[in-house]
Amino acid sequence: FILLIACINFMNLSTARSATRAREVGIRRVSGAGRGLLVRQFLGESLLMSAIAGIIAIGVVQGVLPAFNRLFALELSFNLLRPEVWLGIGTAVVVAGLLAGSYPAFFLSRFQPVDVFKGVIHTGKGAFWFRKGMVTAQFAISTFLIISTLVIYRQMEHVRNKNLGYQKENLLYFRADGAVPDRYELLKAELEQLPAVEAVSSSFGLVYSWGSNTSGVSWPGKDPDKSILFQVIPIGFDFLETIGASLADGRDLSRANPADSVNFLINETAATLMGLDKPVGQRITVSGQEGEVVGLVRDFRVTSLRNNQDPVILGIAPGLRFVYLRLNTADIQQALADIGAVVGRHNPGYPFEFSFVDQQYEKMYRSEQRVSALSRLFAFISIFVSCLGLFGLAAFTAEQRNKEVSIRKVLGATVAQLSALLSREFLVLVLLGFALAIPVAWYLMRGWLENFASHVGLDWWVFGLSGLLAVLIALGTVSYHAVRTAVRNPAEALRSE
Repeated sequence: FILLIACINFMNLSTARSATRAREVGIRRVSGAGRGLLVRQFLGESLLMSAIAGIIAIGVVQGVLPAFNRLFALELSFNLLRPEVWLGIGTAVVVAGLLAGSYPAFFLSRFQPVDVFKGVIHTGKGAFWFRKGMVTAQFAISTFLIISTLVIYRQMEHVRNKNLGYQKENLLYFRADGAVPDRYELLKAELEQLPAVEAVSSSFGLVYSWGSNTSGVSWPGKDPDKSILFQVIPIGFDFLETIGASLADGRDLSRANPADSVNFLINETAATLMGLDKPVGQRITVSGQEGEVVGLVRDFRVTSLRNNQDPVILGIAPGLRFVYLRLNTADIQQALADIGAVVGRHNPGYPFEFSFVDQQYEKMYRSEQRVSALSRLFAFISIFVSCLGLFGLAAFTAEQRNKEVSIRKVLGATVAQLSALLSREFLVLVLLGFALAIPVAWYLMRGWLENFASHVGLDWWVFGLSGLLAVLIALGTVSYHAVRTAVRNPAEALRSE
């Protein structure tokens, strides 16, 4: 997109300032140069400029890439010793040079010597509409990137702030290696004595990504022809308290009730899919094990937000793979040191390697967060490049209409009216680009959002804000030349008339 916008800038400015090279073209044509030779000359100039830009780009990439990788957590490499790198650079240089230089080359080469030496240069309506079309395309691309950036940013904020049904902050876990499974009860009791530890529990999987499901569940009134996949989560006692999940009805599984070793908790989605209005007290069978539903848990996320809310069944596990701890202190480093010391006494020979749930949750969406950050960067660059071209084109337009503006000013037009006159043409093109960007952005962003079961909507204000930003940016770009031309002394432009 950015390369395309840059090529459009080159084509626009080359055709807009064609009059400055008209005499050169006329002299070459009189000297015997055919149109084909002129086309090759102008294409060669474009390719040379593209090659120089490519050399500069190589230096910029070499200098910026390490910081870019650190900023966006990437591992991109740019090894100039690899032939495929040079092949890619060469292809980009040639494509950009031909793309940017093709229209100006054919446009300039068609000037007739007689017209040139008479001072009559007809650029034609084709060139006029071509420039308008290219400006419209530039701002259609830029507006599309603004819309996309806003949508992606809103979705990432939605993911970051979404209520998961449990408290992921200050929740850590470590793998139950070595002697931990055998000494778990002693370890749990000692950890709970630490001032920084609020609760301790265990599970057979990771709270944010279980990935274990079964359809082997039966309950009273089940339709034998209906198959539902349930996430079955083996847990330890005090699990809900530790992760911060809550009950909608009933009670938690408890050591005080020996039968709870075979009883179950289910979430609201599971109850709905089962068709159980009052699930507490019902007996269900999970993978051949029958037990009573003693509690209804409010829905909490056990997989990515890309997936729909899963029906969940929780039961006491005979073993464990992970130990979870809920912390209640701001001094995390001291808490980790104390926890590591306790775990080390019960499990010598194994390093205390822990993870925080909120950090792992962030990693699940790292690619989307990277896309969000990159989209903001590239949107800024594309808008900046578009504005550079618009700035140059506005300068040319203001120069061409200098006498017209001076006459209008002599006849009583105000600076505000003249500035609006010069700016109106560009603002119409920006609004047209905005109108073209809307359906494309809506279609593509809707498809991207459908990757998430839980996502934001494509609200009208996102498109409105994007259009407003595009208009304000364009207005700020062209207003300099518009106002500068409007306040100029009319005598300067009309002196020769």
